[in-house]
Amino acid sequence: MVKLVELKAYFCSTFRLLKSNFSCNLHYSNKNMKSSLLFLLLISVGFTIKSQENFDFKLFEKAKKYGAYLEKNLPIYEVEKINPKDKKGLVYIPNNLRSSKYNYTDTWTDLKDTVKAYRVDVIFSKYPLRKGQYKMVHPLLSNRIKNILLFDPSLNEKEVEWRIILQTNCENDEQADSLFHGARIYFSKPKKEKIKNDATICCQDSVTKRKVIENQFSPAAILNNMNKINTIQPIPDSLKKVLSGKSLDEKEEIYSSYYEEKWRSIPDKNFEEKSNQEKKKTLEKITKFTNKFVPNSKIVSSVMNRHPEWDNALVVVDWTGSMYGHGGQILHWHTLNFKKSGITKFTLFNDGDRKIVKNIGETGGVYHQKANNVEKINALYNLVMSKGGGGDSPENDVEAILKAEMNTDTSQYDMIILLADNNSCVRDISLYDRIQKPVKVILCGYSPLIGIDPDYLIIAAKTGGGVYTIDEDIENLKLQVKGETITEKPIIPLKIKNNRCGFMKYRKAVSKYDDVVFTDIKETKRKKKLIKKINLSNDSIYKFPRELKRMKVLKDLDLSHNKLKSIKGINKNTLLFNLDISNNNILSISKDILELKYLRNLDFSYNKLMTFGAYIQELRSLRKLDISNNEISSMIAFKPMRNLEVLNISNNKIEKLPTEFYLMKKLKKINLSGNEISSINEIVYKMRKVELLDLSNNNLRDIPKNLSKLNKLKLLNLSGNPLPQKVIDDLRKKMPNTRIQFI
Repeated sequence: MVKLVELKAYFCSTFRLLKSNFSCNLHYSNKNMKSSLLFLLLISVGFTIKSQENFDFKLFEKAKKYGAYLEKNLPIYEVEKINPKDKKGLVYIPNNLRSSKYNYTDTWTDLKDTVKAYRVDVIFSKYPLRKGQYKMVHPLLSNRIKNILLFDPSLNEKEVEWRIILQTNCENDEQADSLFHGARIYFSKPKKEKIKNDATICCQDSVTKRKVIENQFSPAAILNNMNKINTIQPIPDSLKKVLSGKSLDEKEEIYSSYYEEKWRSIPDKNFEEKSNQEKKKTLEKITKFTNKFVPNSKIVSSVMNRHPEWDNALVVVDWTGSMYGHGGQILHWHTLNFKKSGITKFTLFNDGDRKIVKNIGETGGVYHQKANNVEKINALYNLVMSKGGGGDSPENDVEAILKAEMNTDTSQYDMIILLADNNSCVRDISLYDRIQKPVKVILCGYSPLIGIDPDYLIIAAKTGGGVYTIDEDIENLKLQVKGETITEKPIIPLKIKNNRCGFMKYRKAVSKYDDVVFTDIKETKRKKKLIKKINLSNDSIYKFPRELKRMKVLKDLDLSHNKLKSIKGINKNTLLFNLDISNNNILSISKDILELKYLRNLDFSYNKLMTFGAYIQELRSLRKLDISNNEISSMIAFKPMRNLEVLNISNNKIEKLPTEFYLMKKLKKINLSGNEISSINEIVYKMRKVELLDLSNNNLRDIPKNLSKLNKLKLLNLSGNPLPQKVIDDLRKKMPNTRIQFI
């Protein structure tokens, strides 16, 4: 009797889970119970025979209940940490700590038709622990599994094993965030069948291959594009032999190496310096190249022809699969209109070189080339294409723009022309306020029926640029607080499309806090991921605040006038733009600062630094550095900071400037006052962009003659040096346009 009741209870709970309408009543007689159980068993057997799937989609509607059932019935394994590196037979598909939505699903969908999946791991972090116990979030588990099946229903087949993986190496939010979360799919490649003149099998096989090639983001598609290029620019026979018998991935790597070497080997020769015959050959070559990727419209050439006033511009090209036609069009237009093009540099991006995990500001796949060498630009197009073709909707447009600006002197461009894909949103839209110059967005793939992706309106409006379609120029944009967009041309129908990334609420919140400066760390508790500016000066801080580590889009940070001895921990604020750490007690600069790849302005004045700091010299994006009023006496192993424009190193103990110091050719303002410098090197003339040079209160007894070659120098301060009056008089004669101070 007990066994029968237990058995019946088991079936009742099972069928409730399966949304059965069977009514369970434990007060039946033995006779009725036996017949009921027989009926249940028959249903159970019938269900088992009918079902060839792991999960019933109807049950996902009650995510909490189904999640609880799945936790009990799926095997659970604990590991310390998952290292999400794709190995042979493995694909990782990421999502976030508390999200059930997956990113970059194409890494699997591109591959699935040619392989066989046999296991899926759903990966979590075993966090948080409450009273030492972990409690699975059942709706999250249910929705994660459901979303995997949505992008590949074939994973629901019975032969596919499912597991739950819990990572244990996490004790706080920061550690949990750093772990991989998502799905891991195990697969094997089917054995090759020997085919003997079987037309049916042959054709089926070719259909599978065609599906792979048709996906423009897969390795097969990239190689297909390489083959197109090879019909114009044949590869050597030696390379063909190397490629023979290699897998798709191996071929992709070989092509990338080949095109990189080819790009680097092209001489730096201005297109204008070529003979007419050479120019004609180059144009023919580029015409053939661009004709291989013909776009559906001529939007790029139409917009460029409509705006001959655009000059001194950086062009940033989305060079991913769907944009090949448009990207080729700008190269062709530039070659045809070389003298009046107005383009100074090309930046191409492919959204991460087929990278799987793509972090904001760190996606990569961004490449640059000066616009005066057309052949080298063409070679760069081939190289970037060989390294990847995108593969997911969000793109790293803003990262590409910022890196283009980092790579260019601010005086060498007045605007940015962005060739954007209206069918893809912008992954790193939260960084738009770092852009320095107006962005002219040429909107490829726009249709009045579809509307404009709001990300590009944000970029255009916030930078003072515009959005350009094949027919219209949408300028003077203003964004209202509610996120609506208006222009000074109300006759233009501005339909705004739904953003595929689904981050509009987040983006409005980011926009809301753009100009808000937080001054109390307690105010930031629930806004950490939205805060862009924070001022914690004069706050008696002894240690770098851990709360700052969670502020992922922080732009401006002021920690001046505190009692800090170190900035260890700042490496988490990778997107910092301005950092003021002045008036503290810092003795040395830790390597954590190396992670601040976007840092442009750094104030380290009034600390206790003894050396210039090797790590500071590695900050390639830095434009302004104040390291005055420290105790620096040595500049040994100095490396020139080639993008630096303003340097204040006054009131230290420097006796001699290293030769490498004079190789910082972009410097415009230099303050070396209040040191112990006794001489200036003759090669000072190489710093041709210097407009202000303060050498006051040093030990100078002579000035090199080459100093007079600094034609842009507006102010030279030599006060407080033991210089003969004759030296000053000679300088004033040689430099009539320079104001020379000598008291």
